[in-house]
Amino acid sequence: MERMAEEFSLSTLSRSAPIFSRKKLEWLNSIYLRKKEGKQLSELFLPYLKKADIRVDQLDHNFLTQISSILKENLVVLSQIDEFLGIFFDEKFFFEEGAKTILSDLKNRETLCSILNVLEVSLEMTADTWPSLLAQMEERTGRKGKPLLAPFRAGITGKTKGPELAKIIPLLGKERMIHRLKMALEIS
Repeated sequence: MERMAEEFSLSTLSRSAPIFSRKKLEWLNSIYLRKKEGKQLSELFLPYLKKADIRVDQLDHNFLTQISSILKENLVVLSQIDEFLGIFFDEKFFFEEGAKTILSDLKNRETLCSILNVLEVSLEMTADTWPSLLAQMEERTGRKGKPLLAPFRAGITGKTKGPELAKIIPLLGKERMIHRLKMALEIS
């Protein structure tokens, strides 16, 4: 501290005000979040989950660690976790307006029906089964890329964008995805 006092000089200070860029700070924060390990990040999520009325005392910590590992690629600040809770927690699940628009399109509804048929006869979902599931959905629907994945994402997550589907499906599981797709087909 004494050394700092000795080296300090008013003549080295600038008269202009410091510039803070919120965008730069958010970018820096997103890097900080991405470098966190899943377990460390899941601990940072706890206050936000409590605030959202999710019973953290009843949560499987491995499940929470998996969620945090998936979401860290999509977060700029921790408070954004609220935007993604519906993907993983049924009590917070809902269809956003953009997702409802996608789901109400007639061609997308046909795609969802075909996807539902594929899911009903498929095995349990894992990260390893995603390529096979995707190939089956493409074959059954005749669609690829966004025309296939946009209605699928909207149906199982209630959102138009978010974490990678390949990472989400093992956490959602087959039964939950089937249930959500049936809910999506009820949207008019």
